[in-house]
Amino acid sequence: MYPAKHFQSRDQDLDLLFCVISQDPLATLVFIDTEQMPHISHIPCHFAVNNDVIVAHVSNDHPLAAKLNAASTSNDGVDISLIFHGESGYVSPNFVPIDEREGQMVPSWNYIKVHVTGCATAITAPADKYQQMALTSAHFEQYQAQPWTLDSASSTAINHMLKAITVFSVSIVGLEGRFKLSQNKSANMRSHIAEQLSLQGKKLLAQQMRSV
Repeated sequence: MYPAKHFQSRDQDLDLLFCVISQDPLATLVFIDTEQMPHISHIPCHFAVNNDVIVAHVSNDHPLAAKLNAASTSNDGVDISLIFHGESGYVSPNFVPIDEREGQMVPSWNYIKVHVTGCATAITAPADKYQQMALTSAHFEQYQAQPWTLDSASSTAINHMLKAITVFSVSIVGLEGRFKLSQNKSANMRSHIAEQLSLQGKKLLAQQMRSV
């Protein structure tokens, strides 16, 4: 089994999975393009009104746009994968006391990743595209001191933008986490590693180590 079972997410970890997606929304997108070749790129995503659907958009020049538009004519979707990258950090054997180093003899790397598999479908109606981009802007602007909104730009600029992008939703089929957080080490060793990571500025990674 790979990865080892103690590095795989459990049903009770769903809140952490959702948190990683929300806090680190720039996903690695993977799908098979129209040339039957694997395509990899990176796009920001966010949840729709619930945690069952993810929404994003790409330029019309993106390979996914062509595949989505072709699929929409036959009311089909496109199978895609999204990988969300949480905190990660290098783990040195020197992070643990010498008398416990037998359990951490070689360097390692701790990380949190979330894998989403789903079916993407294009949002094509102009009014729906506008509404979705308004929601997307509001989502990513929510922590700005002076949030930007679609109505801040001219209608000409917004119409040009909407014509240049393909907006789509992803119905989530599979959701799983990969949490490599020293779960196979003793509690005392994990505490030492978490402390050292925290001292190196990896405070969120250290906090997540202590929570799983």
